[in-house]
Amino acid sequence: MELSPLRREWHNAGLPCVFYHTTFVENAPLITSERKIVANKGNSICRSKNGSVSLSDRITKGIVEFFGNVVFEFDALSLYQRNPLIAPRDYGIAEDDVERYDQLPFFENEWRAPTVVSFDLNDINI
Repeated sequence: MELSPLRREWHNAGLPCVFYHTTFVENAPLITSERKIVANKGNSICRSKNGSVSLSDRITKGIVEFFGNVVFEFDALSLYQRNPLIAPRDYGIAEDDVERYDQLPFFENEWRAPTVVSFDLNDINI
């Protein structure tokens, strides 16, 4: 299958092909009916009100245990085209900074988007 020029550029840049958003089953119907993910809306054990939607480019057991029991897998390029402010989260901590290593977050594969991520149902990989 021939890739479109934009998809080829995305792929050649080494960007992820999927984004994941993990939530609780109670939130899933609202997310799919509104076709958007709103930061800090719905049930969550994550108490920080950071004002950004959390996405990841891979799923780990820790992410699922902490952020919920429902995983949405989105086509990354499609989601990015609708939400061009999606960017890798930069914690500003180098992995070789031994003095601050304990502050390095467990979820290093996070991406962020401000307050709302909108999507079409076709952006979800089934």
